Amino acid sequence: MAPDRPVLTVDPELINLESKACAKDGVNVTCFDVSVCFTYDGVNVPNQINVDVEIALDVQQNVKRAVFQSSNTAMERFVGYMVNKGTSCSLIQEKAFIQNDIQDKLNPIVVRVKYSLTAPTGVQVGQLTPVLSDNKPTLETKQVSILKDCGPDDKCVPDLKIASASATPEVGVYVGDVNTELVLTAVVENVGEGAYVSTLSLSPPAGVDYIGGDITLSRGTVNCDLLDVDGSKVVQCPLGNPFQGRATAMLRFSTLSLVGADDSLSFLFYANSTNEEDSATQADNTMELAVPVKVKAAVALLGASIPEQVVFTARTDRPSPITKQVDVGPEVTHNYEIRNNGPSNIGSAKLTIMWPSRQKDSDILDNAYILYLLDASVTQGQGQCVVKGSGVNPGGLEAPSTSESTTSASRRRRQAEADDNIEDGSVTDAEKQVAQATTLDCTNTDCVEIECTIERLNPGSAVVQVRARLWEKTLLDAGYQETRIETTAELEVVQLLPASLTADSLPTATHKVTTTANPETVSVTSSSIPIWIIAAAAAGGLLLLILIILIMFKCGFFKRKKPTEYQAVKQEPAAKRHSKDFEDA
Repeated sequence: MAPDRPVLTVDPELINLESKACAKDGVNVTCFDVSVCFTYDGVNVPNQINVDVEIALDVQQNVKRAVFQSSNTAMERFVGYMVNKGTSCSLIQEKAFIQNDIQDKLNPIVVRVKYSLTAPTGVQVGQLTPVLSDNKPTLETKQVSILKDCGPDDKCVPDLKIASASATPEVGVYVGDVNTELVLTAVVENVGEGAYVSTLSLSPPAGVDYIGGDITLSRGTVNCDLLDVDGSKVVQCPLGNPFQGRATAMLRFSTLSLVGADDSLSFLFYANSTNEEDSATQADNTMELAVPVKVKAAVALLGASIPEQVVFTARTDRPSPITKQVDVGPEVTHNYEIRNNGPSNIGSAKLTIMWPSRQKDSDILDNAYILYLLDASVTQGQGQCVVKGSGVNPGGLEAPSTSESTTSASRRRRQAEADDNIEDGSVTDAEKQVAQATTLDCTNTDCVEIECTIERLNPGSAVVQVRARLWEKTLLDAGYQETRIETTAELEVVQLLPASLTADSLPTATHKVTTTANPETVSVTSSSIPIWIIAAAAAGGLLLLILIILIMFKCGFFKRKKPTEYQAVKQEPAAKRHSKDFEDA
């Protein structure tokens, strides 16, 4: 057997993927023809021989980019294909389709044909057994190249670069902030020849979670996916195949798991393609973006007086000197709520309370306390309070027993109920005008400073409670009527967590709590009404009643007909009744 021409041919050898002249399953695709030609000749040889032929497409790729039309596979086998003796060509022709959206457009599609003689049969006596020509190999390949805009050398050299990268919000992210997304924007360009199977990739640091994103190209918008590459998470955005021009990627991240181990988050962008770029231009293929990590907290300071109003009483049984707390006056509690509205944790905060303790002229008024301090403590959260100066319970008064507390509370409850039952006319308008309200605060009293330290306050609340008793004798001796006693609290955040991170500012807050004290109102005794006035009023009422009865009698109000008269009227004919009525008239 002596082939005189190439066994394998492909047409065309250079294809344009934009030219889709064939149809596959109703979709236009690019295609090319594969032909295998066998010739057979010799002296004293059989008129026919059989060959086994195998034709394979894209043999150098695992993922095949082309398939045969007849089988929708990348390989065809012909067993015992008959070749006739003579100079004419025994031809095998197949059409191959190129898959749409192939990734590798740089490497050619290699077509391979392998063939061998089938065991000869029917050889007559005296005829020679056919053999393959030693001048022609039994394996042959052809290449189908893909048209690329790569210049005369058909070698595309891209020049990828990341033009810019930025983050929103620009100030950075805050530890504990669950409501704000971190949005990264990157602009990538290719100012060289086509970049094939090109991608923009990003390796996110620990503490952020990828939510989603996309990249805007000249042909539209494409999603960016989170991939697992060798055990590492990588966000990858396809740039194009080939990619030329400019693209903008926007990627969204959550910082819910951010703990603030570092003062910044480092994001590394890098762009690459399957065709090699000149080493001199590869430096701008990567860009690192550092996003600051900070801490901040919004705080609020609230307060309340329990109760809001108290009554001070001039007791005749008050001992002198006072040795027990129950003899001082009603108990007053001021609660201060320190609220951390986040997002970050507070490591340490200081609450300073200025507490009106004594009259400024206390040398004249002996033991002239106002709010006699009993205790200051952190009742919710972590922390402690320190009272500067004379401290709590400066007079060393005896704390009340349970029975004394109950008796004192009952007595003051009865006093409050009695005050509610006092007639409105018990205090004259002139007295109301004289009884002007007095405000006692640190401007006109000696205040004690209470300093409370709050430790490790996560978003939530801590409560400081200050207990005291109103020193009734001071207010009575000073002749106060309605008295407003104001305490002032100032909150200062000392440290936010983690302490190694920068805080934009350390927040502060102030609040005032007011307790209103009123003197016990003495009921004015009502003068008695003379008896003669009561008797005259009763007699007048009786006479008026008799007069009304007489008038009603004269009008016939009390005149009623008997039952028999009603019956007679009912049975009397209508005409007669009418006539009688006329006569009566």
